[in-house]
Amino acid sequence: MAASTIGKLHYTMKPKCLAVVGCLFGAILESHSQGYIVPNRVVYAGFQPLLGDQVNVLHDPTNSLYTAFGLRPQGPTTFSFDAIVDVSVRVFFVSPNDPISLPPILAQSYTELAFLNNYVFAVGVPFYVGLYTGNQNFHPPDGIYTDPLFGWARLVNNNGVIEMLDSALEYKGGGIYAGTQTIIPVPEPSSFSLIALGSLLFGSYGLRNCFCHKKRRKHLKLWPSSVGFSARFSNSRPKVTSCQMGLFMLASSPCLVATKWTFVMTPQTRSTPGLL
Repeated sequence: MAASTIGKLHYTMKPKCLAVVGCLFGAILESHSQGYIVPNRVVYAGFQPLLGDQVNVLHDPTNSLYTAFGLRPQGPTTFSFDAIVDVSVRVFFVSPNDPISLPPILAQSYTELAFLNNYVFAVGVPFYVGLYTGNQNFHPPDGIYTDPLFGWARLVNNNGVIEMLDSALEYKGGGIYAGTQTIIPVPEPSSFSLIALGSLLFGSYGLRNCFCHKKRRKHLKLWPSSVGFSARFSNSRPKVTSCQMGLFMLASSPCLVATKWTFVMTPQTRSTPGLL
């Protein structure tokens, strides 16, 4: 074919496309909110006349406001449960490494300590309780806090006195694992959802806006080859839809963002892209 019929199309991805790719992958990388540990905010208060052996739990990190629960001795191993009825704190029997978060609470996976009920704790045997409270002014009627804090406490019956051995409290996360300081991330829009959104977005714009010159718009076909992939321009109907191409773009965008591609365009002739 005459050299005059061969043209080279040197193209760098448009800033608009780069911005979309960057935002989508940035959102995927940040698709979970981690929260943070609020240090030393589950506090053992000892015996108090109102609640018995009392444990204070922070519910407002900004203003350092606390709620509390207590276990009142009824005998050497028997204690009744009570809690302050302001914002209050919900308390559950848990085991080490149990996830203390909203899903198992809603599923009633753990036994919740009920007001004024009696419970038996063997002397010298540590046990764990999960803590669930919230950063608000009053106890929610449905028991679900809109701005929750999750935590745990490791307690022991020391000859008729409940004492605290360890604890942890997290805020702005999705929960915490009992006996650890490992926070459960808050689930946010999944990577799959973002990829699907990206494919629709690229499909709506049309990939030809990113790869084809405005004056010479022709359909692009991609298939594997020995160098990775090849490009052919044709006037025939494309076999690859724009949504499928959008998915391909999102999967390969980390490479495309950092790379400039040059396509050697020959009408009705297969050619190979090269790197600038």
